[in-house]
Amino acid sequence: MRPEEDPSWRNYALAIIDFGNELVPVAERVSSTGKAFQILEQHNLMPRFGVITACNPLGQTVDARINEALSSQLRERLQQLCVRVVPCSAGTVDGSHREASCAVVMPLRSLTDLALKFRQSAVFWFEEDRFWLMPAAVQAQPVDLSSRM
Repeated sequence: MRPEEDPSWRNYALAIIDFGNELVPVAERVSSTGKAFQILEQHNLMPRFGVITACNPLGQTVDARINEALSSQLRERLQQLCVRVVPCSAGTVDGSHREASCAVVMPLRSLTDLALKFRQSAVFWFEEDRFWLMPAAVQAQPVDLSSRM
């Protein structure tokens, strides 16, 4: 799949991760003295983690009940893997679109393999001081989201 075949692909760089009304924009570098760093550290996600969803496979909008079932399957699979999971949502800054997601502490390869099983185009990956868009089902290079500002 090419990026242009995913209708949501161009919006990933504008996303925020919402940890219960604590918002972390993916397009900004995370300073060790900033609010985003404090949020990530508070949730024991440092120094690297990923964000995955099971909603809307391949960027195609599906019924809310299907998304709920997929999200439940993802949470069950993560529980079986015994990894650190922090429930969150990812979506637009204005809140008009949000997808149930999980911030997870696990190896990147395992995360992208899991994303493929749930037919996801990509995952967010945080390392050092920035978020990356890491392809899963989409054939693309990793994108440093902080360079997209």
